[in-house]
Amino acid sequence: MIPKVAGWKPDRVGELKDIVGREGIVGVVDISGVPAKNMLDMRSSLRGMLTMTMAKKSLIRLAWKEAGLSEENLEKLLEGAIQPCVVHTDSLNCYELFDELEKTRQGRAAKEGEIAPEDIIVEAGPTEFGPGPIVGEFNAVGIPAKIDKGAVA
Repeated sequence: MIPKVAGWKPDRVGELKDIVGREGIVGVVDISGVPAKNMLDMRSSLRGMLTMTMAKKSLIRLAWKEAGLSEENLEKLLEGAIQPCVVHTDSLNCYELFDELEKTRQGRAAKEGEIAPEDIIVEAGPTEFGPGPIVGEFNAVGIPAKIDKGAVA
């Protein structure tokens, strides 16, 4: 039995091949954990400078191979990317591209189960937080919290 391929996949691979095969700089950005609002803000602020497109790793690999590019280079780009986004520009060099992407970076609070990009240090003692749901949130991440004199300690 011959496996059937969804009709949109060859079209998508063709689009990706056109993007990665053009002259310019191609990069892969991991967008896992980025909220949709932040992603839309980033795309709108970078529109005109570069092209951003999301795709599955398998489709990116097929397009990369069809474009005749080195698979070793792609594996280096995809290394560690959970949810890859292909970025292409012909108006910026690689340093300017990185700088523009860094400008759009927005911080947000880490959610339960996520890995924070930086160490989170909570010093012992009273906080400025009043009693409420924050006590449960502290306890959920392993920080013993209690209410002392109207504040979380």
